[in-house]
Amino acid sequence: MAGAARGAAVLWQTSTMPGGSAYPGPVEALERYRAVVEASGNGEVKGAKNPYTSRKGHMFSFLDAEGTMALRFSAELEAEFRSQYESGPVLQYGRTMRGYSTVPSELLDDTEALREVRPCLDVDRHLEAQTHK
Repeated sequence: MAGAARGAAVLWQTSTMPGGSAYPGPVEALERYRAVVEASGNGEVKGAKNPYTSRKGHMFSFLDAEGTMALRFSAELEAEFRSQYESGPVLQYGRTMRGYSTVPSELLDDTEALREVRPCLDVDRHLEAQTHK
C-alpha cells in the first residue's frame, strides 16, 4: 500500500494524465488545477490527455492546453462569477462554450475564494445522468 501511495504522489507531481498521456500545457497549471479539484471535494481529475472533472456524465471543469481553467455555471451564476472575478467566455476551436467561464489565474491561488465558488460547481447536481450508447 505504501508503494502505491508513493507512486500516486509521483504521478500527481508530473504532467502525466490518468489515461497515461502527457498533458501538453504548463505543468504548474496542471498542479494548481489538481490542487483546486482536491480542495473542492468535487470529484477527481480525469482525462487521457486534457484534464477535466465530471459528474453524472456532465463535464463541469477543465484545463485547456494553455493552462487556463474553465468552470461550468448555471446562467444566473455565470453572469455573477464573470462580473465578480473579471472572467470571460471560454473559446475552444473557434467557438464559445455556452455555460463556461474562464477562471483567472490569481483565483486559482486563492483557496478561500475558490471555496466560495463551490456552490457554482454544484450546477450539475440537478442534471440527469447521461447514458452513452
